[in-house]
Amino acid sequence: MEKINKILESKCLKFICGAGNENSKEIERLAYIYSSAGFNIIDISSKKDVLDAVKRGIARANKTDETAICVSIGVHDDIHFKKAVINKQKCNFCKKCIPECIQNAIFTEDNKILIDEKKCIGCSRCVKICTNGAILTESKYKTPYSMLLPLISEGIDLVEFHCSVSDLNVISENINKVKSIYTGPVGICLDRSKHCDEKITELINIVKSGDETLIFQADGNPMSGCDNEYGTTLQTVAFAQMLESKNISLYVILSGGTNIKTPLLAKMCNIKYNGIALGSYARKAVKDLIARDDFFDNKSVRLQALNIAENIAKELKVNML
Repeated sequence: MEKINKILESKCLKFICGAGNENSKEIERLAYIYSSAGFNIIDISSKKDVLDAVKRGIARANKTDETAICVSIGVHDDIHFKKAVINKQKCNFCKKCIPECIQNAIFTEDNKILIDEKKCIGCSRCVKICTNGAILTESKYKTPYSMLLPLISEGIDLVEFHCSVSDLNVISENINKVKSIYTGPVGICLDRSKHCDEKITELINIVKSGDETLIFQADGNPMSGCDNEYGTTLQTVAFAQMLESKNISLYVILSGGTNIKTPLLAKMCNIKYNGIALGSYARKAVKDLIARDDFFDNKSVRLQALNIAENIAKELKVNML
C-alpha cells in the first residue's frame, strides 16, 4: 500500500503490457524498457510466469524499489480477456491482418494464417480489417478469484479489476470476493460503453467502502491508442471530465486511446488526474526492437528501445506539469 500511495502522490506513469498478453519474453523486455524510462507502475496479466518475467525486467533496470506491479483481472465478457480466432473456412489468405496486429501475434505457416494466443490481447484490430469476416474474438475468461489466488503471496502491489459489463451486481459480487482474499489496494478499470454516467457513479459508490480512496482507470477507448492524434485520446479525457463533475474522491488514471497528446488535451480542458497509462501506443513504438532475438545481447538495439521509451516518458512528464 505504501508504494502505491507514494507513486500516486504525484502524477504517475503506468505502462500496460496488456491484460491478455501472456508472452513472457516480450513482457520482460517491455518491463525493462519502460521501468528504466521512469514508468512507475507496470500492468500485467494474471499469470505466474508473466509476473516472474516482469520482476526480472524491473530488476534488470534496477527499479524494483520504485516500480509497482499491477495485476489485471476481470469479469466475464470484458473485452480485455478475449482472444482473436481464425475461421479457416472463411480466410482467403489475403494477409491484411498481419501488419494490423501491433502485438506481432498473427503469422503464416503452411499457407495458413495463425494466431499466437499468448501474444494476442483481443484488441480486435484484425477483426475490423478482415473483409471476409474470418476473424472473431472468444472469451478466455477465468473467475477473478481463480485469476488472483495463485499470485497473492508472490509480491504484487495493486490489483486492477476490469469491469466493462452491464450487470452491476456481478461486478460488485466479484470485487467483494476479490477483497475477501486480497487486502492490498484494488483499482477498477471501466469504459463508458456499458453504462450511462449515473450507473458509473453508482458503481463507484458500490465499490468504495467508507472513506476508502479508490483508484479508477478511466478507459476512454480501450486498446485504441496506436496513433498520436487528439481524437484518439478524446474519450478518456471526456471520461475524466465527467468523473470530476461528480465530486467523488478518486485517484484517476487516464487510459484507453492514450498517447503523447493526452496530457495536452487534459490541460486544455483543465482536467485533474493522478496519472496516465500507456499501452498500445507505447508497445507499438518498440515492437520491432523487442521482437529481436538478440535484444538483451545487442547493446545498440537495447539502447534504441530505451531511447524511444525515455523520449515518450519525458514528453508525457513535461506536459503533465
